[in-house]
Amino acid sequence: MHLLGLICWVVIGGILLVAPLADVIPGISWYDQQRVLQIFAIAAAGLGLLSHHWVRVERWTCSGLWLILALGGLSSLMGGHWLWSLTELATFCGLFLLALFTASFVAQRGWAAPIILKLAIFISVALTAKFLVSIVSAISFELPLYPQALMSGFDNIRFFGQFQTMTIPLMVAIPVLFARGKGCGALMGVVLVASWFVCIIGGTRGSWVALFSVIFLFFLMGAVWRHWALVQVAALSVAIVLYLGMISFVSAELVSGGGGRLVLSSSGRVELWSVALSGFLEKPFLGVGPMGFAALDYLHSYHPHNVLLQLGYEWGGLALVVSLLVLGRLLWLVYKHEARRAEQPCMERVAVLASILAAGLHSLVSGVFVVPYTQLLLAVLVGVYWGLSDSTAMCSGGWGRQSQNYPAIVLFAAAVLWLVFVVYRDLPGKITAETTPGQGMRFWTDGQIESHIPSR
Repeated sequence: MHLLGLICWVVIGGILLVAPLADVIPGISWYDQQRVLQIFAIAAAGLGLLSHHWVRVERWTCSGLWLILALGGLSSLMGGHWLWSLTELATFCGLFLLALFTASFVAQRGWAAPIILKLAIFISVALTAKFLVSIVSAISFELPLYPQALMSGFDNIRFFGQFQTMTIPLMVAIPVLFARGKGCGALMGVVLVASWFVCIIGGTRGSWVALFSVIFLFFLMGAVWRHWALVQVAALSVAIVLYLGMISFVSAELVSGGGGRLVLSSSGRVELWSVALSGFLEKPFLGVGPMGFAALDYLHSYHPHNVLLQLGYEWGGLALVVSLLVLGRLLWLVYKHEARRAEQPCMERVAVLASILAAGLHSLVSGVFVVPYTQLLLAVLVGVYWGLSDSTAMCSGGWGRQSQNYPAIVLFAAAVLWLVFVVYRDLPGKITAETTPGQGMRFWTDGQIESHIPSR
């Protein structure tokens, strides 16, 4: 049975590696490929969890999660597009399943966390290298340095920015992860500077703000946390110098198309936030149902680019309040766990926590919790931190599958089966470029959810 868990995590790791680097499902868009592979990863996690004892979720956190699920289900049934609402509900259940499996896997196998982090860093290095090669090619042929045209592996430069927000914090752990290798410090410096350089060129402000905020926070903490922040500041400083040098070397005409819209405008976010807030005030308790924003006649975005407004508008104010209480409880558990440890925290755990915090902050201005690949990576990183932490402090009760877990087993099974059915139902039409009525950007690329929610 333990072999089954190992095989399942090899499948998940392969999906993480291949999804942004290759087209493995011909005939469908990048976004749709990520969704299909995400569901395969969730199904693999479900199988893998059968071979593991589970990490226990802390009692109050568990109660809060069940309450959020109940409120989301009620909101779904009362909304005008309940099948798609339940599909989004199933997606988040599947992502929690993936985090739970990852935590159990990491906690029982000491070698698992370094392997997973090395994989994430390798993916980031590969994508950064592809981006830098595109920059050199564009300069050689005197083409405009437009980030969207330079990025391969993501069909939107903001998606890549979200990915970088979660991987740049991990780079500082390279010397620890590759402790037996020579020149690990130099390798970390090169990789980190290159990543920051690409992040600057990409022009995704959400990444900048999220990473700067975590750096500032870690400066206020202990020695290891401060070391992480100092390394990031040093790499950022070098990257800024390189960027300014490139601007002085390359003619202004070539860089003018770079990221003006990303940097100098709100990209429509203020209007999106206004729509979400007004909708929340109209239905403040149960909302319009998960994925409800995608039902609006609002073609340029199917989510409000703010996870709190999205949760309030779609799931309702009750679910939003409970979610904030659960988040506060988790942050308190993390703080208590880190503060009470006699020894200094390991750099791997510091880097992963920084990655999770940066992703959470980025979600206030982006779709980290919407895009399939960033959802998948974030669930894995949450599982890694969970598994690296002391189970007695983070998850009182230790290990074990008991009869009280049977409702969760049924829920996970139903969520996985429903998601697999959705792929079976819709994928043939996606491959043949047909649009199935009711498909929306939040799950698939094409189409729009049909409902009775008026346009705003």
